[in-house]
Amino acid sequence: MNSLKLNAVHRRKISHRVPGKTVKGTPAAPSAMDPPASQSPGDTPRGGQRGRVQFKALDVRPLLAQGIEPYAEIRRRIDLLPGGAGLSLVAPFLPAPLIEKLKSEGFLSRVERRTDGAWTVYFWRDTGG
Repeated sequence: MNSLKLNAVHRRKISHRVPGKTVKGTPAAPSAMDPPASQSPGDTPRGGQRGRVQFKALDVRPLLAQGIEPYAEIRRRIDLLPGGAGLSLVAPFLPAPLIEKLKSEGFLSRVERRTDGAWTVYFWRDTGG
């Protein structure tokens, strides 16, 4: 199986675990990991309306290349996020355990596969209701 097919299969398996996945053009629920393509990373659902989130960027690839575990820095950045802000995390792999951990803490997320093979994951707090 080539890598493109493997990535599509892997993404589909991840998406199926998340409630509210976009299916055949149906809008995703606010808790979806994979919102509709028309939604930009900064546009987040809030009580049925879209709000703007400012994302702080963190690329953990240099930390990993130095043999440094990035969780402490990710946690620090997450804990320092002011209201209306989110974290844009770039990693060489899909950090599924981190996504699940932050989801349990009330964060929503959106994942994107980058053209360089890395992943960008946007995290923001669920402030809508």
